[in-house]
Amino acid sequence: MVELASIGGVAIVQAMATDAWITARSKVAGLLCRGNGEHSARVLAELDSSRETIVQRPSDQNEQREVLLWTARLRDLLLEAPESVAFLEELIDSIAPAKNESTTTTATQHISVGRDAYIAGRDLHLKDPHQNRS
Repeated sequence: MVELASIGGVAIVQAMATDAWITARSKVAGLLCRGNGEHSARVLAELDSSRETIVQRPSDQNEQREVLLWTARLRDLLLEAPESVAFLEELIDSIAPAKNESTTTTATQHISVGRDAYIAGRDLHLKDPHQNRS
């Protein structure tokens, strides 16, 4: 159960920085609230606060802290309601990036250059051609 909660915590935090967060947010709240409407507003506020941290102040430390927070919440849920395992697995499948989905993007550029122009896809180190040669 701890491993599943950990996977869920990572998936939730990763989803916070994506366009799919609106859908994921309601699914996470639904899982954690289990139909308790009063509890829902508090969970949604906590999710919004976590997302703000991830988006507005991105850092490895903030991300790790949020993962630990949501992992603990999910672990507590699974201990209190073991029947939630299937719902958590479904949530993870719906918000985690597909395993076969490529995260590579192909871009094509059309560039016109003049004299002494250089194009590089990454680092480019040049020596000034006008420097004195020894």
